[in-house]
Amino acid sequence: MKRLIPALLLTVFTISCVHSPSHLAAEGWKNFEKQRYQKAAKYFEEAEQRGYNPPKMRVALGASYVNLERYDEAIRELSAAAGNDPEAWFLLGNAYYYRDDYSKAADAYRKAISLKPDHLEAIEALAIIYPDGGVSREEALRLWKRALEMEKRDEWITRAQHYIEQLEKTQ
Repeated sequence: MKRLIPALLLTVFTISCVHSPSHLAAEGWKNFEKQRYQKAAKYFEEAEQRGYNPPKMRVALGASYVNLERYDEAIRELSAAAGNDPEAWFLLGNAYYYRDDYSKAADAYRKAISLKPDHLEAIEALAIIYPDGGVSREEALRLWKRALEMEKRDEWITRAQHYIEQLEKTQ
């Protein structure tokens, strides 16, 4: 009987740890890193329901929702967690963009750029929105030129050069 009590306590401890919010979040991160967004979202949601909701986890949950095309939920999570996180603002911009709300997408991309001036993806995303979302031709041209200075990927360099040529023709 004496041996049974430690084994029973270990079992109870193990079960409670497996379902702890931090363990659920850790499982969410493992799945998120493997791009298993459905599983990641389920673990993050369960951790959040148990009161564990640090901003980085909420950003990852929002990113999972974007990848799952659950844009309203992504907007809810990312809006709540964005704060001063440029990546969260960029992801929020993507969620708005995919919902065809270009004005709010542009605002979110601008916020990401204001927090991290060299956020290349946000710069390019904002430039792509032209002529929608309140992005002027001049702003788009300036953004593409800025992106061209930073870009390392050949296909994106070609793309930026093409956009710059097109925008300069429409002067």
